[in-house]
Amino acid sequence: MNSLKVIGQTANKETIEAWHKIPNFMIIEGESGSGRKTMSTFIAKHFNADIVPIGNKVDDVREIIEDARQLTFPRIYLLDSNGMRVGAKNTLLKITEEPPHNCHIILLVHTVNDALPTLVSRCKLLTMLPYTKEEVEDYLVDVLGYKEKDALTYSKLTNSLGNLRTMHHQDLPRYYEKCTYFLDNIWNVSFGNSLNIVNWLRVKKADEEKEEKLDASLFVQCVLNMFHQDCLADYETFTANQLSQNSIFIKSTSTCSTKLQNPLQTKEVTIHEWLRELSSIE
Repeated sequence: MNSLKVIGQTANKETIEAWHKIPNFMIIEGESGSGRKTMSTFIAKHFNADIVPIGNKVDDVREIIEDARQLTFPRIYLLDSNGMRVGAKNTLLKITEEPPHNCHIILLVHTVNDALPTLVSRCKLLTMLPYTKEEVEDYLVDVLGYKEKDALTYSKLTNSLGNLRTMHHQDLPRYYEKCTYFLDNIWNVSFGNSLNIVNWLRVKKADEEKEEKLDASLFVQCVLNMFHQDCLADYETFTANQLSQNSIFIKSTSTCSTKLQNPLQTKEVTIHEWLRELSSIE
């Protein structure tokens, strides 16, 4: 009996439950925070298998063979393709050609393009589906323990359960408060005044340990999501000029979000550029 609570993903769960045995090789596709690891655990529990996260370097992948030879029970090895080099992917390909007994592998990818085509051709592929607003609210209530009224409010921040969990551990109400304040006031402030926003965020190395500061990437993603929902709600009332403003806002914020997820980009500079662009929208 599988007692693991998995929000949504009905089609994926039905697919897994239809499998007669654990596939030797699986790929789960989805963005960070989409529930890929939870789905991996669901698979392990469904088949009464052990699950072990391992590194994604060549030596880590090679160790699967040595470890699996000693197994008398099914084990799932969980790898993340993020940062995985070609050599490690080729080593993984060799293992999937002749997998040891009781050895099963799940590779987590953002898109199937992150994996070798030959790996994709021999896998069971699961794609994490977008969560509905109702599923996000259920997660906030049933898993994170918020009241239904608060869940209705906080579900506006994101449809990523992983991001909600992260913000819950930090300070979810504060994320909502600051995102709401930002969207209510960004059109009416100068670039100089908007610099105060930087003080809310972890953008410098010295900010990393400050619990009261918000993760810059999460904040920008939440702003984008809330703005998009506001636009959908009021779309029919917008003038041509407002539609143009909204388009610029979304493009600029999307670009900022992408840059913040790039470790080679300086967060403080990225946020300043974003605020300068937004404050210049007319």
